[in-house]
Amino acid sequence: MEMNAVEMVEIPGAPPHYESKRAHHHHFLCEVCRKIYTVENCSPDIGRLAPPAFTLRHHTLALYGVCADPACVQNALRNPPPAAPPQ
Repeated sequence: MEMNAVEMVEIPGAPPHYESKRAHHHHFLCEVCRKIYTVENCSPDIGRLAPPAFTLRHHTLALYGVCADPACVQNALRNPPPAAPPQ
């Protein structure tokens, strides 16, 4: 195995996750089963989220929700998350 072929990824709300190094990608954490899914696509416009005159050098993105597993979907329907506080 090549040195540094595995890296630890920290996703808020999940235990440390280890995966093989590869091209830039993001993650989706199912809030029901806690499984972490790889999200391959990244918007080329993500730099527009930075304030004007700021230079974005890199980013991480974690998505949270319910995966497509029927058991998770049913669980989420029976136990909806609490309402988000007003912003």
